[in-house]
Amino acid sequence: MQLRSGDDEQPEEPLARGTTLPASGTRLQGCRPAPRGIEQQYTERNGGRTTSSTSSCGRAGHPADVGPASVLLTRAFAGSLQGIPIQDARQYCLDSLKQVPRGVLLVARLQPDDPALLPPGQASRVVATTGLSFCRATREDFPTLQPPDEAVYLSNMAVDGKLRRYGFARLMLAAAEGLAAAQGGRQLYLHARLADAPAQQLYLSSGYAVVGRDGFLAKLRGITPRALMVKPLQ
Repeated sequence: MQLRSGDDEQPEEPLARGTTLPASGTRLQGCRPAPRGIEQQYTERNGGRTTSSTSSCGRAGHPADVGPASVLLTRAFAGSLQGIPIQDARQYCLDSLKQVPRGVLLVARLQPDDPALLPPGQASRVVATTGLSFCRATREDFPTLQPPDEAVYLSNMAVDGKLRRYGFARLMLAAAEGLAAAQGGRQLYLHARLADAPAQQLYLSSGYAVVGRDGFLAKLRGITPRALMVKPLQ
């Protein structure tokens, strides 16, 4: 999809005021890729109080995820060349639900004991999302660095801005790899912006290798310079 900036609709606030987030050193443990999701426990230490929370990472999205996933995508890419208005994000999520098994929207939902971490009236909330495409028909045509037509391709990974640096991106990546391998994929491709050093480091440290980079002429063509990366799965 074509991503651009937009603010045509006010998304709901994903965190209530006064929310206490997990401390910076929090470890996320017990992750295992599975097509239906990952159950993972972490603890929050705050003034000597320990609170357990459960996160279901990497499960296939369903209609109830469309709204919060749309908000998350809109916020994650706001202000960049990949920015996306809420209507386009919603349509992308709806289209993804219709593409199974050729494509799938993966989401991570946080289910904390502390209701202050949740939107009003909700038992859980979406904290991360990404998309998997299993064929060219379920992804856009790229002007450069086109992955192989039948390759599995990962795109549009986004994490709640207030819950970054807690390992959710790595959890989602592992879940996507697990699902891709379970569906017979031998490699997983993705693009990373050359200007996004943290994302590149995440992928490199997770076993991905760069197989192509956009040249200096990309910007003259209106293309955000990227690297094409791949990781063997089997």
